[in-house]
Amino acid sequence: MDRLSEKERIEILMILGYGDVRRRQQETCNIFNNLYPNRNPITRSTVSKLLKKFNQTGAIKDLSKSGRIKTATTEDKSLDVCVMLEDDPHLSTRQISRELDISQTSIMKILHDNKFHPYKVRLVQELSDDDFDRREEFADTMMEKCYDQNNPNFLNNVMFSDVATFCIDGNNSIIPELARLFPNLIYFRKNERSDNNVNATIISAILQNPYKPKFIKIGQAVSEIIEAFHT
Repeated sequence: MDRLSEKERIEILMILGYGDVRRRQQETCNIFNNLYPNRNPITRSTVSKLLKKFNQTGAIKDLSKSGRIKTATTEDKSLDVCVMLEDDPHLSTRQISRELDISQTSIMKILHDNKFHPYKVRLVQELSDDDFDRREEFADTMMEKCYDQNNPNFLNNVMFSDVATFCIDGNNSIIPELARLFPNLIYFRKNERSDNNVNATIISAILQNPYKPKFIKIGQAVSEIIEAFHT
């Protein structure tokens, strides 16, 4: 229903009357709707609410919708949240909520208002200076051997393997970073680290059982698989 103007509200009360000279609410609706045929008709509920408001407040204006005073999303609180994220962008909304005693809903609103977005970390293997040349050399050598007519069974004697690494310090790839601009999150993992590796190999189109080396280097584990295959 269309919102009533102050003039229309006054007119409804005048049509309704006062004291001993008062019309019924339905009759008031009919008269008002006939005066304004081009607008949505009012109902008895509209007249009843308007009369109740006038009797309680002595006014026809709507009460100001002040609601609760905003305390969680004030400028000071917003500044505290932004400063915390500038110092440590890996903080979660739950951690910020506990630290500042603000609800997570308010934290999310502050982040949205200040254009913060979560960015996912991308972990890549750290390469040394000579890794690029070694990779290119290996690729050229393998291409020559694959097309060597004197050794057509070369690929049948090649062991293809892959290693799954389980980090003991957790999966950092699922930890987002909150920032205003794209931070290009690429973290390099060093080759020497305390991880747990699981190796699986394919030899002559046969998948070998996944192998979990215990307290030995992965290179030694692969050597043991090769020796077992040839024996």
